[in-house]
Amino acid sequence: MKKREVKFPISTTLTLLDAYGNPRFSTEVLEKEPVLIPVPFKREVYKDSEGKLYYIYEGKGILEDTDIAIAYFTLTQEMIDGFDRFLICNECEDTDRELYRGIYKVLDLNMQKQDYIIHPQIQALQEAIIKKAGVKSA
Repeated sequence: MKKREVKFPISTTLTLLDAYGNPRFSTEVLEKEPVLIPVPFKREVYKDSEGKLYYIYEGKGILEDTDIAIAYFTLTQEMIDGFDRFLICNECEDTDRELYRGIYKVLDLNMQKQDYIIHPQIQALQEAIIKKAGVKSA
């Protein structure tokens, strides 16, 4: 199982829940102290002792941006077009706004920190947008 070093803003007990809500792993976390934890599989999530959910993704460096929550989404042409419109015009359906903002935040962090958060769906979306724009890779 792949692991990722993270820093959380609080001291807490962190529990990895599988897709059915069953605990798979648990550890104590100290505020702002790096800890190595398993990267969740698809549809798994970490939950702290206060009930807050954390989505942890593969990437480079110590993950400190633990407030990023990207809900699972299906990559459809409608979704690609909607996110493209969001990037160009800052317009989208109200139901998509939170998802698109989260995706944008991940893309922005990755531009700043290079491969900081490797989220498979976002990578596929990014490739689809680039393909749609007709940009050729080097």
